[in-house]
Amino acid sequence: MVVLTAIQHAPAATTELIGDDTDILLLLCYHMSDKIDDIYYKPESKGMTKKAPRCWEIKLVKKTLGNDICLHGLFIHAILSCDTMSQVYGVGKGVSLKNIKSEHIR
Repeated sequence: MVVLTAIQHAPAATTELIGDDTDILLLLCYHMSDKIDDIYYKPESKGMTKKAPRCWEIKLVKKTLGNDICLHGLFIHAILSCDTMSQVYGVGKGVSLKNIKSEHIR
């Protein structure tokens, strides 16, 4: 709901979403389109951390990752290691992302 609200407001103005979850970043990449203004994702500051949190420009992240990763990233995250599930034995996200990229290059 949070991501969809940001997507709905983005055509009117550049939008910044503040949260603290990988799921939000993946959902933003999945739903982002070229037809809307950019959305920035900024993780919440953690307690007494002196480092400023990174700010993600979602269009740039999507361009860097590519459409295939953004399309399948939610599935990979859910199956191979999201917050509440353990990863499939012997298969990590890095290997899975490389396999998706190589499969779509052929």
